[in-house]
Amino acid sequence: MNTTLHLFRHDVRRLRWWLLAWAGFLVGTHWWWHLTVWAERRVNHDQWLRNFFDANKVAVVVWLALQVTLAALLLLPHGPDDPRLFWRTRPIAARDMVRAKLLFAGVFLIALPLLVETGFWLAWLSAGETAALWPKMLLRQAVVGSVLLAVITLAGRVGKRYGFCVLGV
Repeated sequence: MNTTLHLFRHDVRRLRWWLLAWAGFLVGTHWWWHLTVWAERRVNHDQWLRNFFDANKVAVVVWLALQVTLAALLLLPHGPDDPRLFWRTRPIAARDMVRAKLLFAGVFLIALPLLVETGFWLAWLSAGETAALWPKMLLRQAVVGSVLLAVITLAGRVGKRYGFCVLGV
């Protein structure tokens, strides 16, 4: 577990500015929508998502682009399928690398957007109603995050992963 946490911290340090941009975008987008739908006192989750995707296609494209870029940069230098995983003193076990990448993706690609969206919904709905939305929000974030990681991992070596970074940006 120590190796996994070391690799996780390394990825967080390496991608800190991208993570800051990702968190700022998530909070800024939800704050903007909090202000724009303030006049509507009661909205439900499906109606809000429909309005959000219809009215803010640019924000959705940027959201997806940042997620693709972050996932590609996470796997770019050393993906879990890389046969050359090593430190100067010893090889890195593939399971430790996979655990570190999944921990990073779980925290920053799934949990962070889920917490930001939960904060938005707590401003509009009661805690019980917001808790009832969690399975749907968690499923959406988990599907998007895991599909991105799977596609980028299966895309192959570094050249294709650079393509995903360019596509994201």
